[in-house]
Amino acid sequence: MGAVGISVANMNIFSKCLNCGSMYFPFKYLDVNIGGNPKKVDFWRPIIHKIKAKLSMWKGKLLSMAGRHCLIKSVQ
Repeated sequence: MGAVGISVANMNIFSKCLNCGSMYFPFKYLDVNIGGNPKKVDFWRPIIHKIKAKLSMWKGKLLSMAGRHCLIKSVQ
């Protein structure tokens, strides 16, 4: 469980009630850093690497714009 805008003590109480663990910022969700700074290049580097890897496998130069859009959606 990750929470924004509440104290750590309240988050721990809620996580015990829900029988789940606690997460602290920054953490990863779907391989994207949550709580990171999107203005920094390091924030986007893993996402760009995944897209480049997928495009190289699919021969990205041959994909239409709709195909590229679908591929980006599948990587997210």
